[in-house]
Amino acid sequence: DMLSGNMGSGHVHIAIKKPKAKMVETAGLDVGWHERIPLVKDAKTGDFVLDRETPPGVYQYKFIVDGEWMADPELPSVTDNGNVNNLARVNPTPGSPDAERRARIMRKGGLPTEEEWQRLRVMLVGSV
Repeated sequence: DMLSGNMGSGHVHIAIKKPKAKMVETAGLDVGWHERIPLVKDAKTGDFVLDRETPPGVYQYKFIVDGEWMADPELPSVTDNGNVNNLARVNPTPGSPDAERRARIMRKGGLPTEEEWQRLRVMLVGSV
């Protein structure tokens, strides 16, 4: 994020129940639609899962199950330009400076500090 000077860190966990599938991947998230990330089959549940560090934000994604692109109707989804995609909200790591800053700014009446305002002004309009 702009105030931290980097993308921040969060964690995404997605899973899909496809017990007969041989291979499950996902596209979208923070890597885009042309990259695929393989999911791992959980030996206990049989679900295909993905756990990875991801910058905070809201991401669209789809599963690719044995080559077939699909959204899981059991998970949050959005229709974007006629395509149904699943939706993942990634929050900052709890207790991190990013999480504390976001909580402070997002609460009712919350504002950036004077230093944060100054940093934003410099980034948006150049030196002040």
